Amino acid sequence: SISLPSMRVGTLDGALAGEIKKIRKTGFTMAPEAGTERLRDYINKGIEEEALIKGVKDICSLGWRAVKLYFMIGLPTETKEDVDSTFELSKKVRRAGKETLGSWPKVNVSISTFVPKPHTPFQWAPQISVAECRDKQNSLRGGARKVKLGFKWHDAFMSQLEGVFARGDRRLIRVIVRAYRLGCRFDGWTDEIKKDLWTQAFSEEGIDMDFYTTRERPHDEVFPWDHIDFGITKEFLLEDLQRADSGEETPDCSVGRCTDCGVCDHKTIKNILKTDELLKEIGVKPKAFSPDRLRVRFNYSRGGDLRLIGHLEVARLFIRALKRARFSLNYSKGFHPHPKVSFLDPLPLGVESEDEYMDVELTGPTIPKDQLIKRLTDELPSGLEILGADYIPLQLPSLSAMIKAQKFIISFKNKPLGLSIDINRIDGFLRDFEEKEEMKELFSNRGIDKLIDLKPLLADLSFSLDKLELRFTLNKLSGGGVKPHQLISHILGLPPGSSTLIPIRKLKTVF
Repeated sequence: SISLPSMRVGTLDGALAGEIKKIRKTGFTMAPEAGTERLRDYINKGIEEEALIKGVKDICSLGWRAVKLYFMIGLPTETKEDVDSTFELSKKVRRAGKETLGSWPKVNVSISTFVPKPHTPFQWAPQISVAECRDKQNSLRGGARKVKLGFKWHDAFMSQLEGVFARGDRRLIRVIVRAYRLGCRFDGWTDEIKKDLWTQAFSEEGIDMDFYTTRERPHDEVFPWDHIDFGITKEFLLEDLQRADSGEETPDCSVGRCTDCGVCDHKTIKNILKTDELLKEIGVKPKAFSPDRLRVRFNYSRGGDLRLIGHLEVARLFIRALKRARFSLNYSKGFHPHPKVSFLDPLPLGVESEDEYMDVELTGPTIPKDQLIKRLTDELPSGLEILGADYIPLQLPSLSAMIKAQKFIISFKNKPLGLSIDINRIDGFLRDFEEKEEMKELFSNRGIDKLIDLKPLLADLSFSLDKLELRFTLNKLSGGGVKPHQLISHILGLPPGSSTLIPIRKLKTVF
């Protein structure tokens, strides 16, 4: 069987319908959102009642016997007529199904409470109160019984919580911590939510829930999310709201005129979207997308507390910083595009570095090097410092392929916590290593044991008793794959499990 998500009226074409007709069907969900065409126009839904009824007849003719209708209550400008029309429209849907099937279809009505969200034209709008929400739900529930409609609704208090956190600010973290300490856990489930404890948490923190929900915001209010630029300007959202208030529809810019929302630059991003298949149908040859590709090599250091997070977390941190810095990242092709960002071989957990590298592929015009460094630096946390940036040829091999060696230093000035080592014996361990022709040790990686000769991997071993510093070079050889603290622990005869305590700092990468 197959179950489809909520479908916009008119989107089920003949080819798709024909394929679905061959298999067992469960239910079909349609989202009118509101009972009257006036309110649907206000929220720019653009669905006419005739189109909805035709859509129901079409899906019933394909074999569906159950239809789910999704509505919202509490939409801006909603009236009693809008609410009552929810079931008038549902009854018409049920009758249309009977005309097609010859018997009554099962029609389920799902009601959720409208929660105004940031970055939408309704971010200024008030949310209905819990009491008003429950009154409307009770009225609708009674109407559903009379006309034999299935009826589901969303808990009013949970909608209020959703509204609070949707447009909340940093003060709410105190409420979350307080509620957690009071015993709130699995509150995403209606049967688990502890309403009294949430109410107590807000009360003890002195925060009024209605401030975030039922209050209508003035148009010049500064929102907690105003610093986030997601493409569309705040001015456009306000204009969109004013168009709705005046009964004017905002057109669909993917097939019509541009609405000047701020997303498109009309060069690489354009409002008219056409697939290659459509272009071929109308006799236009698709143009290959060939952005101006640029490759930047960043040199950076990593230390402080950031030495304690893994390589994948550091990579994600850099990618987010690049996006916040407004770099035009180039992405890979395929089903799951990823930004083209590559790093050196991962640093082991706990190792600091003064000389790391990252390659980033960008599109668009060249940015001066000093701006590259400043823009990225401004978005990075303490512990990551950009040391330099250079444009490099696209044809250069990857960083991992170019690296020849890495130079490290270990300082024993401050005795590492939990590490037992006799400083006076280090010279002897190093002489033993130098005198041996080979030093094969067994290493285990992901359950696979491998015998590796340490001699060709390690070079320039030297220890200064005055400075209490051990320096060494780790050569990049195929078949190595051993971490620096593992090598040193074998040479110094440290017990198993203590190698990660060695305070290693990388000084230089040799290409």
